[in-house]
Amino acid sequence: MNRILSSRSKLNATREANARRARSRMLIQVGGIVKLSGLFPICQIEEGEDLQYDIDSRDKAALLLGILLDAAHNISDPPDAAQMETWRASGTRLLKQRAAQTAYQKGR
Repeated sequence: MNRILSSRSKLNATREANARRARSRMLIQVGGIVKLSGLFPICQIEEGEDLQYDIDSRDKAALLLGILLDAAHNISDPPDAAQMETWRASGTRLLKQRAAQTAYQKGR
């Protein structure tokens, strides 16, 4: 009986760890997307800043959040399909440009 409980506990711990890793990966990816958007320079956010504990950086984090809240607030509910496609195309273009730039720099 103890082996079954131990195995079940290990399985649950593994599932929880996998879920945390997946969540962390997604959050890192979202951070990369926000960086690509060009909002970091607007908010004067430098890589490596601690946006949570550094008092000066908290203002920068608040500014970034305000920009994102404003954008979210101004999107109609439900979002217009044509506008969604425009945003998707714009994002796809930037992602392709970045991929081409990265490939070019690796080929040098």
